[in-house]
Amino acid sequence: MTTSTVDTALAQLGQLLLNNAVVQVMPIVSATLTDIENNPSVWTNPASAFLKGVGVLGQLQATLPSIESTSVTTLASVVQALIAVGVAKLTPAAPAPTPTTIVTGLTS
Repeated sequence: MTTSTVDTALAQLGQLLLNNAVVQVMPIVSATLTDIENNPSVWTNPASAFLKGVGVLGQLQATLPSIESTSVTTLASVVQALIAVGVAKLTPAAPAPTPTTIVTGLTS
């Protein structure tokens, strides 16, 4: 099965969008894992673990606007590049025939 250029481009776009999300989320995940490693008793206590978990979810939710903003910017850049490539490939239309060229064509 061969991969088309469109498939490749869509896969690359997906990677860009995923990378935007990973860049925003990884610091929170890393800090949470470090906190779990340093304070296991807090994370195994049902009362405090719930509060800690809600705090982490709040932090993750707070990253959504920046992920969205970065992704929109990325998509806008891709669309702008597509338009630029499309415009560069357009060939100017042949000039419209003049009455003289029409008469010349008919009488030749």
